[in-house]
Amino acid sequence: MKIEVNVKLIDLDEDYEISPPNPQSALVQLMTNLVGSLNHHPDLQNVTPLIGSQQFPDIEFPPENSTITIDVVLVNTPEDIPMALDNDNLSDVVGAFATSSGVFDDTRYQADRFRVLVACGDDFYRQFVARERLSEPDPSDGVHDLDYLKATLVTIGHEIAHAVEFITHCGGMTPEEVDLCYDEELIAFDMADGCTGRGMRSDLPQGISPEEADFIMEERVEEKGQEWTEWALNLAPPELVERCLKAYAPPSPDPEPMSLSDGP
Repeated sequence: MKIEVNVKLIDLDEDYEISPPNPQSALVQLMTNLVGSLNHHPDLQNVTPLIGSQQFPDIEFPPENSTITIDVVLVNTPEDIPMALDNDNLSDVVGAFATSSGVFDDTRYQADRFRVLVACGDDFYRQFVARERLSEPDPSDGVHDLDYLKATLVTIGHEIAHAVEFITHCGGMTPEEVDLCYDEELIAFDMADGCTGRGMRSDLPQGISPEEADFIMEERVEEKGQEWTEWALNLAPPELVERCLKAYAPPSPDPEPMSLSDGP
């Protein structure tokens, strides 16, 4: 299976009170560039599913030569994520792989497509940089600003890795399809197992607990997310990265006024 990744700005009815980030902002432009580059990453060109019709002949899986799309939906703030997905368990995250439809489709609870959400609003990121700088010996020095930018961009690779793993573990089935097949007892794994690969991955021991599998999954996708993001960032135009570093740097403090005396 080939994976195609698209960027979308969240676009909802005004009733939801979730506005999209500025499409012309430096961070949105850089994230869009990275996602475009990730479409060419070797890991996304030929994803081999762990299950298929051979193990589950009663389930109609996507053909192995399918192109499966993952939407990267950009939102303004972390608070937008649990609101958009109707999931209070996501209240402390800056990105999420969406197994629920939330406000994107009020006719179904589980997602019928692959979608990840990432917070990248100007105010949110600017406050993040300012907060991180406060822990530095000299908060006016931007020596670590590139590290803060990379830490934020890794969220994209991390959440895409979650989606790719779900696709791999579940043979290309969407969260909704996995949920329906589980309810109909066509499969023995549930949504959580589809995310972690528990009972499907050869690199996980038999009988591993859901909690242990979840911990290992997070380490695994973080490693993938860092590698994918670094790869894509190396292809980004340097001026786009520099624009981000300048756009979100906290303002320099005003110099202390000189004390002038009247002289002798």
